[in-house]
Amino acid sequence: EDNEVRVRPLDRDTTVVVPNGSGAAFSADSRWVAYAIGVPPATRDRLEREKKPVRNALGFRELATGRTDSVAEIASFRFSADGRFIAMRRYPAEGKRVADVVVQNLATGARMTFGSVSEFAWSDRRSLLALAIETEGGTGNAVQVFDAATQVVRVLDSSPSIYRGLAWRTRAEDLAVLRIVASK
Repeated sequence: EDNEVRVRPLDRDTTVVVPNGSGAAFSADSRWVAYAIGVPPATRDRLEREKKPVRNALGFRELATGRTDSVAEIASFRFSADGRFIAMRRYPAEGKRVADVVVQNLATGARMTFGSVSEFAWSDRRSLLALAIETEGGTGNAVQVFDAATQVVRVLDSSPSIYRGLAWRTRAEDLAVLRIVASK
């Protein structure tokens, strides 16, 4: 059950080994690699016996410099289309669907956190992140777009409805979303 991620530049005789790593992905600009960091099998077994959550971390490495960073308790991640940002979804609380999403500027390390996110999607054209927000009671439900380059957040729609199925049109800045309206 032991696994590892190995990153080896072809022009150098070095290999970076990440114990318990999996799911490696490169940024579109090929400057970064990110990967899930799991827990060792013995720790996983103990946590499962104790009925405690087993949670991965996220590691990412700048390939040119070897600079690495990691963030604890990350369930999933996606790079922006330009490779300058990474969006990381934390684990939801017990019995919940929504979780925090942390967006990190890979060059500066600056982070922005969004709460109560049910889903998110990057545009393939530039660093625009669409977020479906779902709050307890629905009063704060919304679709927001975060421009990671300018740090501007825009609310596209807000209502007690539930928003699902965020989809960016390919090579465009058009966003489609399903708004679920409860019948009365």
